[in-house]
Amino acid sequence: MKNEDSQFVKIDIDVICDDMNNVKLSDGTIYVLNSDNGFVYEAQTAMKFWLMVLEGQDNGYIYDYKISVIHDTSAWLEHGILYEAIKDGVNIVLPISTPNTEKQQYIVAKANQETAGSCITNMIVKAEKLTKSAIEEALMNLAVQEPKTCKDIFRNVCGETLFDDDEPVKSIHCKIVGLPKEKSTVFSKAAYSTVPANISYKESKVIINRFVENCNLINESRNMNKFPIDFEEKLQKAKAEVNYVFDLFSPKVYSEFMLQFFNTKNLALAFDNCINREKIAQNSKIIVSIETPDPKLEKDKHKLKTNGMYRIYLQRGRKKVQVQFGRCASIVVYIMYLLDRKGRGNRIDTLKIVNNEQQFCNIYGRIYKDYNGAESRKAFNTCKTMFIDGKVKEARLKDYYLDIRTSLDSSVAELGESALPFYIPNENSHITVSKKNIIIPETFKNITINC
Repeated sequence: MKNEDSQFVKIDIDVICDDMNNVKLSDGTIYVLNSDNGFVYEAQTAMKFWLMVLEGQDNGYIYDYKISVIHDTSAWLEHGILYEAIKDGVNIVLPISTPNTEKQQYIVAKANQETAGSCITNMIVKAEKLTKSAIEEALMNLAVQEPKTCKDIFRNVCGETLFDDDEPVKSIHCKIVGLPKEKSTVFSKAAYSTVPANISYKESKVIINRFVENCNLINESRNMNKFPIDFEEKLQKAKAEVNYVFDLFSPKVYSEFMLQFFNTKNLALAFDNCINREKIAQNSKIIVSIETPDPKLEKDKHKLKTNGMYRIYLQRGRKKVQVQFGRCASIVVYIMYLLDRKGRGNRIDTLKIVNNEQQFCNIYGRIYKDYNGAESRKAFNTCKTMFIDGKVKEARLKDYYLDIRTSLDSSVAELGESALPFYIPNENSHITVSKKNIIIPETFKNITINC
């Protein structure tokens, strides 16, 4: 640990405890551990300045920075590395969490009244840099370990084969980069001079599609002591293109990734979910509908156990496909999300299936002719965690979400678009399909979903 004033370091700690229970400090909150009025005033003034700066940034910052003045740390901290650091004179603490470690990290500083403001400025810059670097490293590791998954994620970004023309995808890029639409053919300069300052949209797509290849080359170089000249040139170009891809992501994208990652603990899923599902949904031309069986699509389809009185169809132009779910409850769950999205539109938050037993059973009964409701109630019980005969029976909602995702992947792929807006990532998320692209038959319009 550095002892000079105004220095900051990264410290890992296992557990923070108060007198009652385990406590985790809030990421992005700057904790000022000083009771001196002058010191606190300087810290708060510096924070007010930064908040004004943050408000003026369209792309924002990764963390939602706040300040908290703590006069007595003994109420929430009594042992560990951070405890020892505070005893040694640390009086400003900024906690962050990143995907490269399960431990919370702490950017800390020893400051006096004159240096408090500059310390806070440096700590915010450091927090952004550390978190951004950790996320980028995680994405590069994903490219090496799961290349197909990584390619699929970036295909959703660059729009390769997803749209008939470039215009919708340019809009997505502009949203990520933070450029006005009229500048959609030019992108920001990358960190290395080997990538030109002005890159056409098509050239940008090529660079994004080389991301996995470039990450493999960079990973290979880490095990080499000496590079041939031609390899050195390839390596510099690979690093330049990888940094160019990272430059395309605004802090908002990184922030969204953090929320997704710590919610799912799934690296690939987090990246998949954070890439502008709403924007892709706005540009989608796919209509999703709940219909009785379409005879034209029945000819060559093998009989599925999930084929009931109503099916889910996706249509783009003249092409129409049936979503073939693997589980009977999956279509019921998905219809509930469609009804909720159609009813509440952009006002949606989350949807708790367990709060909608009557609605679930109603839909199930109509699809599978379960007139007495026995099968419907049995299916509904699989959606909630239950305590049966002294044992906990976990809900199967995760299985249904996975089935929905798998079924949609193949169906949407036939129509040449991204399936991201149609997914239900988890219980705390929702579909992002535009309500105007959802068609509900009369028989379901009287069903109101409870959020």
